[in-house]
Amino acid sequence: MPYLDRGTKLCRPMEVKELKRGDVVLATPSTIITTQGSITFPPLSKVGSECPHTALTISWIDGVFWREEYVVVTNGRETTEGEINVLDPRLIPAYAFKNMMGKIRLRTSSIPGVPLVKVGETALLSFYENKIVVATHELMPLMKLLSAAILYYFLDLDQSMVEGA
Repeated sequence: MPYLDRGTKLCRPMEVKELKRGDVVLATPSTIITTQGSITFPPLSKVGSECPHTALTISWIDGVFWREEYVVVTNGRETTEGEINVLDPRLIPAYAFKNMMGKIRLRTSSIPGVPLVKVGETALLSFYENKIVVATHELMPLMKLLSAAILYYFLDLDQSMVEGA
């Protein structure tokens, strides 16, 4: 549960251009008082220095530090189209992603592991060897935001919450 100080910058998911080590991705919604007023940031929002919204108060959020080494992205070769299916009802960020995207079409590849999110019958994200495997390089940085937010539910506290771990 990262701590946000006054002056911390936040982005909504569609405002995110990139993820850098040390950025925090929200796993659950959080209402923060900002210079633009009280804003509820949905899952997949980011805390990072280049974001446009500035927190005016201190807050605790449910989130995870972005760590590239816990996410494997593959290059898709086959076109997949359909509705997003969330296979684990605990994954709040995946439902936020589904709500944002609706029906999608993208190139995916076959990936190992336990499927967590599918497009039609094709696994889009899976959990394999303590990592999230992504079946496409499309929809970045949203897929990285989703991967990081899902890691919140799978990694031990010391892996997901301590930036230097």
